[in-house]
This record gives sequence, structure tokens and C-alpha cells, in this order.
Amino acid sequence: MANRSGVEVNGTDEILQKIELLGLNVKKVTAQALKNGAEIVVEELEKQSPYDSEGNIHMKEHVVMSSVKTDKETDAKYITVGYPKGIKHRVHVVEFGTINQSPQHFMKDTIEITKDKVKDEIMKTLKGALK
Repeated sequence: MANRSGVEVNGTDEILQKIELLGLNVKKVTAQALKNGAEIVVEELEKQSPYDSEGNIHMKEHVVMSSVKTDKETDAKYITVGYPKGIKHRVHVVEFGTINQSPQHFMKDTIEITKDKVKDEIMKTLKGALK
């Protein structure tokens, strides 16, 4: 099970086969596992997102999570976490900086902080379905 950030969770194929053998809905269990993992990223991204006290719209108040999507090339399931239209077009400026503004790397930091937590949560949810 992989996503676009390159985080790959190994060992899920065997667990998903066991879930299927037990007659459980693999799609539903997979979706719940991905959702649980994405919620961890949402919480951390809200913490890491910079706050501009002068502006009216703040990134940390607009973090969104998609529904489960399927990669057309690899058939891998994933959920995206980020910002909606009207906000996402300016995120790269804050993340990478400009000639007058230093990069803040809040998205990179969020990925690094949550990578292992997300893997653990996905495995925990999948293994929990076997009980």
C-alpha cells in the first residue's frame, strides 16, 4: 500500500488476504485504515501550518482530507491531505520561500513527523480487523 508521498506500508498484502478469507469487506477495511492514517496527517499539518495574524484566511484553519482515491497506473489506494482551492495556490510560496521570504518547510516537516505514525496506524487498523 503506497501513496503519492512515497510512503509505503509493507506487509499489508498478507493481512488483506486474511481479511478477505474471513469474509470481511476489504475495501471498507482499507478505506478505514487510510482514513485513520490521514487523520494523523491532518492534525499535524494543522499544527505545523504557519499562521499570519494579519490575514483573513489562515492555512491551518482550512486543512482538508479527500475520500479514498485509486491510482490509475498502480491501482494503489490513497487519501490526499492538503488545502482547498483559493488557498492551495499559495502554499508553495510559504513552503519553499521567495527571494524575500525564507522557506518554512512546514509540509516537509509534517511528512517527516507523521510518516512512521501513519504506517503504524494503518497496520494497527488492518490487524484490528482480523480480531
